[in-house]
Amino acid sequence: MMTGLSSGRRTRKTKFLAMRRIMFYILLFLCVLSLREILIAEDCALQNIFFPLGEGFTWTYTGVSNGLSISSKVTCTMSRTSPFSGQLLEEFTGFPTPLTHTTLIKVEKGAVYSTEPTKRMQAQNLGLSGSVSDTSGQFQLYLPAMDQVAQGVAWSRTGHHLYSTDTPLGAAAVKGTYQQDNMAHVIGTERISAAGTFTALKVQASYDIQAPGYRASYVFIRWYAPAVGLVKEMTADGTTVKELTAFQVTPCCGFVVLSADGNARINDRPAASGMGGAKEAHLAVPAGSSMTLALGDGSLLKLSNGVDAQMSVLCPNTAQEKTTIDIIRGAIRATIIETLTPSPKMEIRTPTCAVGVRGTEFDLEVKEEAGRVQTIVHVLSGTVSVRPKGADQDVILQAGARQIF
Repeated sequence: MMTGLSSGRRTRKTKFLAMRRIMFYILLFLCVLSLREILIAEDCALQNIFFPLGEGFTWTYTGVSNGLSISSKVTCTMSRTSPFSGQLLEEFTGFPTPLTHTTLIKVEKGAVYSTEPTKRMQAQNLGLSGSVSDTSGQFQLYLPAMDQVAQGVAWSRTGHHLYSTDTPLGAAAVKGTYQQDNMAHVIGTERISAAGTFTALKVQASYDIQAPGYRASYVFIRWYAPAVGLVKEMTADGTTVKELTAFQVTPCCGFVVLSADGNARINDRPAASGMGGAKEAHLAVPAGSSMTLALGDGSLLKLSNGVDAQMSVLCPNTAQEKTTIDIIRGAIRATIIETLTPSPKMEIRTPTCAVGVRGTEFDLEVKEEAGRVQTIVHVLSGTVSVRPKGADQDVILQAGARQIF
């Protein structure tokens, strides 16, 4: 009998220890998963949303070069080193000679840096192979940090390159170095269509290339869309160099000012087209002023009529992913990109209610009427969930509905 009891105790103890090990591994897995999400979120928080970067992101373009119709695909590979860095590999089709560009890239505090591309050419049928590479070994500013981007902001970069053909084409073997000077500045924002319709940052870049016996100058206009990246590039004469046809990008956190007039301010600084930020911001839009923001996923917020609000933007890939806005007064028109998750991706809190949104377009205004604060919600498309202050149930408003809370 005692033997049986001892055996039973040992069996229960063995099961208990096995369960403890299982629980330990589950907790370890959850900790690793949480750490991964924190790392992803941190990477995202430090990025420039005009040029989102991440492992496996892709962009596909079509365009014209020297009279040829070409296409290309850009693939991003990134590591979580400090700074956040990686490379962009662009593979072209349509040229007589296969061509690839390999651009090293890094992001520090929202500023994007890169080396000029290493271009590699292979054409066995022509007996030609060669490359153009950046020999400076230094990263140059590509786009400024989000809180420094604004209309009129300018920067420069200089590259020192080596061009060579490994195999002569006839007698024309060319080897030598050249210097490329690049000046760029932000023109402003502009509505543009390419694989969608975006309000994009418009940047002009001029290039002055010098080599022994050769000199040329070029001017390019480029458009960068929030949460997308480069959507279009043209030469000064209007020739389309490349235009986006498809992209696969995970939205990043943060926001950018698409337009601002009057005395609109962000964190007590005058708001300007192109200005951006991440995480938290105080938004002040006095009567007679207006401001339009783009969030990292492409959602739009237009603020007017004396807005006084506090906005908190949390990064994707975290359990708390959500943009919250605490608005004391003023009007907001929100166009929110649809999400497949059951929880709202945005919450607007007012003195009288909380509005939860997954994907819709609606107007919201907080104002005082006869000494009483009220919130007016008008749904233009989709549905909006409203929780009146003190209530334990939501009011669901469909498209076309207008209600005062």
